Amino acid sequence: MIKVKMLSDQLKEAGHIELDDSVFCCDYMIDDKVKRFKLVHEVIRWQNSVSRVSTQAIKNRSEVSGAHRKLWRQKESGRARQGDGKACHFRGGGACFSVKNRDYGFKLNKKFRKLASRVVLAHKLSNDGIFIIDKFAHDKLSRTQDAKEFLSKICLHSKVLLVSEESFRGVQNLPNVKAIKPIGVNVQDMCDRVLLFDQNSILLTQERFK
Repeated sequence: MIKVKMLSDQLKEAGHIELDDSVFCCDYMIDDKVKRFKLVHEVIRWQNSVSRVSTQAIKNRSEVSGAHRKLWRQKESGRARQGDGKACHFRGGGACFSVKNRDYGFKLNKKFRKLASRVVLAHKLSNDGIFIIDKFAHDKLSRTQDAKEFLSKICLHSKVLLVSEESFRGVQNLPNVKAIKPIGVNVQDMCDRVLLFDQNSILLTQERFK
């Protein structure tokens, strides 16, 4: 267990909280930073692939509009036999090998994703990228101006990831602040932001990635 300083809503020291070494002191391949953060890159690539929306689609001959009747009789016309006019070699017909929406996601094991999350949390904690408040005050985060002043005192000119079970309306309009619940903590959001937890959310996050 490691002891981490905890702040009050007045941003004064309010004691310490004990966190699990296996989550916040992950030393996976500590000597090789390239290999250590390669798994973090892989998880970010997986997140982007899963959330990617495919919008390409071309209609095939069963989807284009048109009549199903035979164009001319089978024999004695002197022309090649044809079915309906929706075949791919007719103008306005469907595509022969039509492109359809596809799923860009790929499989990534849950243990692999948890390990990447532990690496990011340990890196953030060792580089002063995690702040823990004993309990968020509603009066400081209920209005946008108050929330902006409160967060600027903690991390000025930085993107903030506020993690709490409660929802605060004051941070919704701040462009550099993203508020999520502990169940939604992910590698991509943690990488380029300062993490701000309350006491309950840091323990829930610890249990999730333990």
